[in-house]
Amino acid sequence: MSMGMDETIEWYEKNAQEYHEKAVLMCAPEQIAAFEALLPRGSHVLDAGCGSGRDSVTLKESGFDVVGIDLTKSFIEIA
Repeated sequence: MSMGMDETIEWYEKNAQEYHEKAVLMCAPEQIAAFEALLPRGSHVLDAGCGSGRDSVTLKESGFDVVGIDLTKSFIEIA
């Protein structure tokens, strides 16, 4: 049974810190590098559904102008 959007957001709100701690360990640098290679340095990037900001931080550190958005308030606070 799949969750609706409200249930999904509620789950992430309750589990944001634990999810963040595990997500940092599951970084996929080769996928980020492949994405970065498609863009000119300094490009604007919208990270929609950024979660706790793991990929946004990586892109920012690589010189991109990043805006991250998420529906989970707890994730935005962590990011």
